Amino acid sequence: MASRLKISSSEASAVMYIDMVQSTKITCQISDSDKLRLFYESFINTLSDIAISHSARIIKNGGDSIICYFPKTKDCVEKSAFKEILDCGLEIIHARDVLNAGLASAGLPATSYRISIDYGKHEVVKDEDLNIVDIFGPTMCVCAKINSLAPPNCMVIGSDLYEIVKSFPDFRFHRYALSFLAVVFLSLCCGKLM
Repeated sequence: MASRLKISSSEASAVMYIDMVQSTKITCQISDSDKLRLFYESFINTLSDIAISHSARIIKNGGDSIICYFPKTKDCVEKSAFKEILDCGLEIIHARDVLNAGLASAGLPATSYRISIDYGKHEVVKDEDLNIVDIFGPTMCVCAKINSLAPPNCMVIGSDLYEIVKSFPDFRFHRYALSFLAVVFLSLCCGKLM
């Protein structure tokens, strides 16, 4: 019998969505099953490890995407937790060179990806053992919608997160308005000011 799921609670926190660019086109070039598994394992494990090192919890991956959230941002007053999210996104973007070098050494094609992050309410889905297995709601929907607006190897954040981090001195942001939401890009494809 399948495990029953329960929508257990609502909470607010930051959600990150990492999506590979042109994954279908890239993976169609890989005919060997072992190499295809290695390609996806390298992508998922490399980027998930970085997110976890920044206190993220991985919710799920779809092979070409990773969704995680940051429990430390539950209290939006804790500004250091939000800086950690931006640092996490930057580290994931900068890890692309190392990831692609490893893929190349295995005879695999390079990859690119986009990151979207927003802060807000979502519903938490737990299994019978009370493990969080999914999240859904407006914050997750915004992350999914704005992801494709980011250029490859860049990060975009939603307006709710922007309101929290806009005064951070180490980052520059560019606003981009859509009819249904405001989107903010970190400047220079996430170039951190020195």
